[in-house]
Amino acid sequence: MPAVVFLVLVLAAFSAGKVVWQHNEPVAIYESVAVSAASQSVVSGAGYNWDPQATLSVWDFFGNGTARWEYTAPDESVAAARNRGVVAGISNEATTHVSTVSAWNVAIESPLWTFQVPGVTQPAETNPVQISKDGSRVVFAVDVQSAGKYFTRIYWASNANTSKPVFDHYDCFVGETARNLYISTDGSIVAAVLLSTVLVLDTSTKSLRLNETFGFSTTSLCMSHDGTYFAYGFQNLDVLMWDPTAKTYQQIASFEDSGFYVGPCSISDNHVIGVVLYRGDMHQKRVDMYSASGSKVTSLWSYLFPADSGQYQDNPSAAAISDGGEVFALGSWGDGGSAATVAVFQVADGTVPAYIMATPGSINDVDCVVSAGSALVVAAGKHVHNNIMGDGGDLYAIQVPLK
Repeated sequence: MPAVVFLVLVLAAFSAGKVVWQHNEPVAIYESVAVSAASQSVVSGAGYNWDPQATLSVWDFFGNGTARWEYTAPDESVAAARNRGVVAGISNEATTHVSTVSAWNVAIESPLWTFQVPGVTQPAETNPVQISKDGSRVVFAVDVQSAGKYFTRIYWASNANTSKPVFDHYDCFVGETARNLYISTDGSIVAAVLLSTVLVLDTSTKSLRLNETFGFSTTSLCMSHDGTYFAYGFQNLDVLMWDPTAKTYQQIASFEDSGFYVGPCSISDNHVIGVVLYRGDMHQKRVDMYSASGSKVTSLWSYLFPADSGQYQDNPSAAAISDGGEVFALGSWGDGGSAATVAVFQVADGTVPAYIMATPGSINDVDCVVSAGSALVVAAGKHVHNNIMGDGGDLYAIQVPLK
């Protein structure tokens, strides 16, 4: 696919980083992206308006913006193993109601394996496929119809980094449409939002650690890789901690801010929690940073972005924190004007973003890792605002040196 370069606005006060490369698709819209520190590879998923076909692509982060290889299917959602060169993708064929999950070694276009799930109404809305740090387990969630019932089915594939994975699943009859998915380091613990239900599943025992229903729907959910903490919310950000003695999660903190609502969040391996909040009219956003230790959650800092004046709502769409908690990145829809759509913070200093830019259109997904003293950030989205009819997608690889 040909690359077309478009300019992005990098705000002068925050120009510590640089765009290593960007790639524009004239028709396809980038829906998801992930980056691996070990292989310094990027995997992206791009779908087409009014067309069931889509493309999963693998790139070199320090390359020139030309894909190493591409795989055409209805793949839109992707994940990359942090410590191994393995990527996974999930696709859904709406006419046949079949979802297909595949895994690849980043060096080879042919999949390691492919697994099809029939009777699917749709994959999970956000993060429908996740992969463990070592690439040995892939977890994915789909909404299915079987025997006259609609429910969410969570699958996991062990030995996923080989050509002979072993599959198992758990049927969630306690919730509704799957909206988000997070997994522990080895993929054995799965946290999911099912519209208005939050559950945590222990795949080793096929038992629920948590099953909590609340009076609103949300996609805001994140879990630490060790499964100790997870956070979710809408009007409040609630933080829970696993109690191994009581064998249940206990709420240890709740943060409320009138006028702002909880957006995407992410938790690092050392239990730093970053969350993006948005004002009720979606014309201002804020980042709050916390640190959890034992049963105590401490506020580290808060950064309030300037209110925007554009004609469209600036919806925070994605957040990612590096494994070591050094860097936090966010993506948002923008306001159709100069509002930042990508921002990168060095967690040790949240008084000002380390890097910020406004892209021509909306950002749908971000990811970040730390490698060789720099934050490697990837962002993917649509070439125009998500509230505007139009085609085209943009993919960015951004390097931000750490202080």
